[in-house]
Amino acid sequence: MDLVILTNFKKTLLVVVFCFSAMSMAFSQGRVLFTETSEIQDLMNKYMNYNIRNSTIDGFRIQIISTSDRRAMDEARSRFNNIYPSMSVSWKHVPPNYQVRVGAFRTKSELMNVMEDIRRNFPMSTSVHDNIEKKDLIPYE
Repeated sequence: MDLVILTNFKKTLLVVVFCFSAMSMAFSQGRVLFTETSEIQDLMNKYMNYNIRNSTIDGFRIQIISTSDRRAMDEARSRFNNIYPSMSVSWKHVPPNYQVRVGAFRTKSELMNVMEDIRRNFPMSTSVHDNIEKKDLIPYE
C-alpha cells in the first residue's frame, strides 16, 4: 500500500512540476533580451540618419491623365478615387499641363501588374519614372 501511495505521489509531483514549468515558459514567451555592442548601435544610427536624409528612391507611378484643362484633371482624379479608394493619388501642375499620378512602385514589373486593370478605366494611362517617398512603398493596412 505504501508503494501505491508513493507512486501516486510521484505522479502528482511530476504533474505539478510539469504544470509549473509550462506556466513559467508561457509567461516568459514575451520577453527577449538583446544586448547590442556600441558598434551595432553606431551602425544603426548611421542607417537611420541616412534614411532620414534620403527619404526618396527612384521608382514608378502610373500617370492617368496629362491635360491643360483643370476641370478634366479634377474629374479624372475624383473618378479614380471612387474606383480605387485605397490607392494613392497625387497631381501636379507642369505648365501648361496638369498631371495625375497614382500608386507608388519600386519596379516597373510591380507597376505592370496594376496597369492592366487601370487601363480598363483610364485607357491613356502610362508608366512614368518618379522619385517615390519610401513611406509610400510601405503598405499600411
